[in-house]
Amino acid sequence: MTGLDWLWGFPENLIVFLNKVAIGQFILFILAGAVGAAFAFMLSVALAAARTNRSDPSALDNECSSPTPPQSGSATVSTAGLRAIALLAAAAIAAGGTGGLFLALGVKLAALLPHCTPRSTAIVLSFAPLWFVFSYLTGDAVYLGLTVRRPQPIRGRQWNDVWGDEEREWVARTGSYLVLCALAFAVACVLTIIGPEWIPTLPVSGESWTLTVKQVAAVLTAVASAIGSIGLGASSLSSVFGYGTGRSRLPVRTILIIATPIFASVLIIVLSAGLDHLFFGGTLLEILKLGSPQDESPLYLNPLSGCGQLGILVAAAALLILSAGAAHFVNINRFSLYDLYRMRLTREFLGASNAQRRPNYWTGFDETDDIGLADCWTTKDGKKCLYPVINAALNMAATDRLEWQDRKAVSFVFTPAYCGSGATPRLGFRPTQDYACGIRLGWGMTVSGAAVSPNSGYTTLPGLSLLMTLFNLRLGIWAGNPGDAGGQIASGAAVFRHRGPHFAWRPLVDEAFAQTDDLSQYVYLSDGGHFDNLGLYEMLRRRCRFIIVSDATCDPKYDYADLGSVVRKAAIDFGIRISFTHLDMLAPGETAIPGAFSAFAIIEYPEKRGRFRRALGHLIFIKAGYRGLIDPPADVRAYALANPAFPHETTVDQFFGEAQFESYRALGSYIMMELGRQSGFDPRRNKMPKSLHDFFKGARVALDDGALAKATMLGRLH
Repeated sequence: MTGLDWLWGFPENLIVFLNKVAIGQFILFILAGAVGAAFAFMLSVALAAARTNRSDPSALDNECSSPTPPQSGSATVSTAGLRAIALLAAAAIAAGGTGGLFLALGVKLAALLPHCTPRSTAIVLSFAPLWFVFSYLTGDAVYLGLTVRRPQPIRGRQWNDVWGDEEREWVARTGSYLVLCALAFAVACVLTIIGPEWIPTLPVSGESWTLTVKQVAAVLTAVASAIGSIGLGASSLSSVFGYGTGRSRLPVRTILIIATPIFASVLIIVLSAGLDHLFFGGTLLEILKLGSPQDESPLYLNPLSGCGQLGILVAAAALLILSAGAAHFVNINRFSLYDLYRMRLTREFLGASNAQRRPNYWTGFDETDDIGLADCWTTKDGKKCLYPVINAALNMAATDRLEWQDRKAVSFVFTPAYCGSGATPRLGFRPTQDYACGIRLGWGMTVSGAAVSPNSGYTTLPGLSLLMTLFNLRLGIWAGNPGDAGGQIASGAAVFRHRGPHFAWRPLVDEAFAQTDDLSQYVYLSDGGHFDNLGLYEMLRRRCRFIIVSDATCDPKYDYADLGSVVRKAAIDFGIRISFTHLDMLAPGETAIPGAFSAFAIIEYPEKRGRFRRALGHLIFIKAGYRGLIDPPADVRAYALANPAFPHETTVDQFFGEAQFESYRALGSYIMMELGRQSGFDPRRNKMPKSLHDFFKGARVALDDGALAKATMLGRLH
């Protein structure tokens, strides 16, 4: 053997030698990590030099030809000088060696698992990427620590990022995304490969049904998650549906945050087990352990054979093609619960006013019940009529505006003239006759009431949105972006005219993973209450002088959450101040004060009226209440005594009976008539206000007198 042959075979001989000693594997990984880091560093220096040369071709030539380096300028890795480059390279090599050390530890831990078993292979497959990411991040931490302050560059140059703050932030952000991806991969592998073994299978004829400890634990977990997400949410412990004391109630949001991932994990395991038995006749790990399917039926695929693997690929490709075809041909708006909800709301509320209604004898629906929204504001004989503004929420769960992370939605309106939103510069308004093939009244009304939606404004939960999308609990709709992203009519690509996306993959994924925004061609619309539950926001945007708000939300404790939310948003977005003179609505257990069901407020708009005064508006706030009514109608009293939650029964109840519906209608009518009577007007005596100004003036005096009476009565009680 010549010296050259020995030198050529030295690396291989070194590897064999190191593997023989106990510490050799660690040294091998450390060396490999250091060499890899050195190579990556040299590559980055070369790329930086090439980029510098491309941006300024004369800079590198002058630097190389001149006997002295340039005396001014910012330092880069390629122009910082030999000493600085050497120190940075040493830090990179140390970081690479540290990462290699952690990889060696991972290999040693994997060696502790039982050899040549499918379960060990599945565990390594699941957690190897995550361990690799942690090793990489450990090396990054070492590099950042050693280069916490950049080494001094050549004379006359300075680092733009002396302390490495920008680099640290870049590394941290990159590392967080790598950890999330690796963690998601690990969880998915564990649930789909190992998880099916936890599912009990039905016994074969003649065999007894035996359950392992893991299978019993899986069943109990599934039951517990169902109880947690459904049972607790609908019980008296819930902060939404229950009426127990504040300390005994559990917030529904906390219940869902805990129960949703558990239920999602169980669902993935069950689906994976079902697919394993459908294609393989058993769980994948069992087949890999046995070497072939238990049932040699040609209906099952053998994942260990070439034909079986080809069959798996063909099945996956067929499912992919089927999914793409369905995404193209099936409108996701038509395949949700939206149309089911829309047709019934239209029949219930619009059909009642259709005097010439001729319903289908089988379905009970009549197409003439619904009318175009653009036709809802037509003047007859020169008389003015009310201008309808239907509120919806444009969901922005993935918005890039940090101040909107709590809102996760903006206001969206349907009006007879235009539809759209002015919340961001990327949005806009489109003519109602052109938007979504022409908006109809029932269409807009249903969107405004689409409360059950995967993306629901400030109540959006990413895990819950995925489950709701999978189970098609979707009342919201996808509509064309009313802004520039929705296209232009002149270009022929006006997607805002479409009734739904032409390809459903992207919108459906965004809906499932709460990635909705205002940048896409299509936007996701849902219940207006997901942004403003009172409809006050858009009236303030229009600078209305006289506003009447009817608050019929479920608020048994009179927390005024919806009112407080819209007042806060108006102050932030518009600079509008709203000042209430009193809020006298009564919660259960408080002393009943006659007539305490309304409040008056002064609206101060930011526009100036004169030199110093701000433009003013007036607001009457009416909240559904029963306590404190003066001689309420007998039917309302009877229903309230029989139903203590009235008039704040849960909005989950969508099936009102005759007595329930009439009680709410009669209560609202009585409250308004009583407010008019206290304001000095009585239609029964032909005493009508001459203008809105007269009515608001009388209401303000009456409500101020009521507040004074309440203060006097409370003073006597105390």
